Amino acid sequence: MSSYSVDCNFVADLKNSQTVTLSNDKIRVTIAEYGLYLLSLESADRNGKFSAVNLNYGDELSKYVDDTFYLCCLAGRYANRIADGRMTIDGKEYQLTANNGPHCLHGGTDGFNKKIWKHTDSYRDEKSASATFTVRSEDGDQGFPGNLDVTVVFTITGNKFTMEYYATTDAPTVVNLTHHTYFNLDNDHSQTICKHELCLPNAEKFVKVENGGIPIEGPPADVKAFGIVSVNCI
Repeated sequence: MSSYSVDCNFVADLKNSQTVTLSNDKIRVTIAEYGLYLLSLESADRNGKFSAVNLNYGDELSKYVDDTFYLCCLAGRYANRIADGRMTIDGKEYQLTANNGPHCLHGGTDGFNKKIWKHTDSYRDEKSASATFTVRSEDGDQGFPGNLDVTVVFTITGNKFTMEYYATTDAPTVVNLTHHTYFNLDNDHSQTICKHELCLPNAEKFVKVENGGIPIEGPPADVKAFGIVSVNCI
């Protein structure tokens, strides 16, 4: 039976915030309060040797503060692009922070990847270990309306790693959260992911985008047209 542990450390290089490591004999995960960066996601092979399956900056932790690739962080309030940084809710137009040309990308200049989240709870027993983080985005933050309170729970169970997102607001707004993790399941990270297989079991449609990454008007396209039904280099 796996033995689960939760370890916390103070890291000056990440704006004087904490890191939390969840581990057992199959998987080891380290999450930073700063940006909810996934500093390391390691999996054990059949011989019990751990190796990282996500791209990361290794021991160069200060690079996360200056990161422009969203390398394994929490993207929000709104992941992906909002065209021209403008949106309309209930007839009112909002101008958002533009940080990708004219567009608002992943929540703006000071998105969730730049926030220091609060590690509010940890839990472990003989079956799992988890860590909970929270952040508040104030009304008007990056131009978005409404106070938004977000909770993210990271859990390991056996060799499974899960993330759960919860959000509440006090005004009509938009929210689209995702973790911007870069995976490479090959132990040799000099290799590409061209032999990886991507499985989207519940996705039948996808939204087409133009060259700038902005959704094209019209109905969603069939996933089969994208070629995800077979192994593809992505």
